Amino acid sequence: MKYVESCGGISENTSRVATNGINAVVSVGAPIYFFWTPTGVTIDNAEAAKDIDSFNALVLAGNGVFLGKHEAESTGAEREVFENTFFGLKVTTKDATKTLMLSAPMCACTSAELEKMNGRSGLIWEMTSAGFLLGRINDDGKVQGFPVSNMYKAINSVATIDSPVSNTVFELPYTDPRGDQKAPFQVPVNWNFSDVDQPFSVESVVSSFIDAGSNLTFNVALTKDCTTAKLLGAVKANFKVTDANGTEITTFTVTEAAGVYSFDVTTGESVVYLETAGIVEVSNSFYTMDEIKISA
Repeated sequence: MKYVESCGGISENTSRVATNGINAVVSVGAPIYFFWTPTGVTIDNAEAAKDIDSFNALVLAGNGVFLGKHEAESTGAEREVFENTFFGLKVTTKDATKTLMLSAPMCACTSAELEKMNGRSGLIWEMTSAGFLLGRINDDGKVQGFPVSNMYKAINSVATIDSPVSNTVFELPYTDPRGDQKAPFQVPVNWNFSDVDQPFSVESVVSSFIDAGSNLTFNVALTKDCTTAKLLGAVKANFKVTDANGTEITTFTVTEAAGVYSFDVTTGESVVYLETAGIVEVSNSFYTMDEIKISA
């Protein structure tokens, strides 16, 4: 199946080669924006994939991450062949591979967040310099990104006098490039991935821990995304508390004063864990906080 608006649409044909569009020369541009989803996460149909709100929904469900705007360099290997001219043999021993090396000058905090992507697999959507959204369409009409495996967040480049910028370097090994080419999804859109909702990280400092036997009390000062700005206005529904076994504890209260949140957790446990309840909306922005351990 194919869905390619860049050359007017192509009908599927499994038994013959149709080349009616061979003279439709189209440049979709270079991939510059990249968006990751877990394996198996799809968008229901082509029309929905053109809508930025479909990607906003993925982000808020924890199923999508905007990886940023990058310069991309192909580092994939060429096809390897065995050739014997005497017998007229030429056999492919290893097919070509596709790997993109991405680089971008990022804030140190954002670069640190991308360390969490190191070693992950999943699906990569691309957005090009010409405004095309690139992905892959499945036989059932659902649309997804390109499969990748074992993404690698490299050590950041070192700034020099001649090049005074340290780049975040990210490697994307595409696992099925031939399958990607057989089922292309290419559509022009009037937005890009930098317009998609992007959650900020939350930093925390814990203080005043008291274990009273039947309850734990503690304070947590929260700041926004690698800044000294306080996170104001969060409520109990924005937080998740669990015990050492991962069992959620709902018997807690929380009050806020100038960005410091006072928790009172009814539990016989001496250790609990605190995080945001997924990606949460506070004062019209989205935030997420990694799980932190609360103990003496």
